[in-house]
Amino acid sequence: MLFASNPAPAPAPISVDDANGLASLVTSTDDPAAKDCHNYRAVVQNIDVRFLGPERTAAVGPVSAAYHRFGPLELLAPITGLQRPLVLVIGIACTMSDWTPRLLRALAANREVIIFDNAGIGFSSIAPNGVPAAADYFRFQADTVAGLISAIGLTQPDILGWSLGAKVALNVAVYHGDAVRKVISAAGSAGGAQSSTAVIDAVNGDLSVRLGRAGALLERPDNIRAVCQWLIEKAVMPDDEVTVAEIRAQVKAEVEYHKGDGIVPLLSGVTNPTLLVTGSEDITNQPSNQVPVVAGIRGSVLVTFPGCGHLALFQEVDKFVGLVNNFTAAAGAFTPQPDSYYTCSSA
Repeated sequence: MLFASNPAPAPAPISVDDANGLASLVTSTDDPAAKDCHNYRAVVQNIDVRFLGPERTAAVGPVSAAYHRFGPLELLAPITGLQRPLVLVIGIACTMSDWTPRLLRALAANREVIIFDNAGIGFSSIAPNGVPAAADYFRFQADTVAGLISAIGLTQPDILGWSLGAKVALNVAVYHGDAVRKVISAAGSAGGAQSSTAVIDAVNGDLSVRLGRAGALLERPDNIRAVCQWLIEKAVMPDDEVTVAEIRAQVKAEVEYHKGDGIVPLLSGVTNPTLLVTGSEDITNQPSNQVPVVAGIRGSVLVTFPGCGHLALFQEVDKFVGLVNNFTAAAGAFTPQPDSYYTCSSA
């Protein structure tokens, strides 16, 4: 795959005040830009999330992992034509309650889906003597994911990570490739000093204190619809809290992940079919972060959502889920629709 030698510079991250302004649109009644948000709230507020089933826990080494497991296998039986289970790994400053019900229900239409809190976040605790050093964080999270897969009796499920979770998914492919079948990295990176550190700069400091789960709010100021839809949809999910201390631990891990070469030298050993997804306007994990991953993993496929930012999978649920379904169902080489098919609205 060919890449432009001089990619266009990424847009500047929004400021703390701008981000607070976007978040306030959810409750605003005066700002004309909030109209779609309020209309959307009326549709979403009655979504039934009982499909998630009960929260469960599994012991994985020093981690007590909190998770939900749901899908057609628990709703209707027998069903034919099901795909393999799909394990979802959430992003920075987020818990499993930050997935949205619309995305989860679409993904679970023909497969089991497993969502969980990353170790040390929300309801997934780490024993004091098991807390990893920041430099070992992503390897530790990958070990925990592989352990959870084994603990709950899955056999080579597919894995989909978003943002920090996409980095974890790539680490699973590097260190535990035999634990999963296919890998989907949405808005992730292989780290190293050559990759963008916008996520560190934006989530660190005052932003993490004032906005909490700030990573997903790092959109262009004009991409209001995506931000509002994400905030409104996730509000109906069962909530589990994230502390500033937990976020800062993730930020420290991100700092270490972006030193040296990251996992780039190890990518050539990945044999899992791998799909990379990016938004052309992602200012958190910029599209340029995908270049070394595509170059490193033989046969990997990159799909760009033109006009989308960090929230592409939440903004364009139908297109994203269709892409995931086609990739996981492909028996051989996977050829996606042209990037132009995945164009996002940025209103």
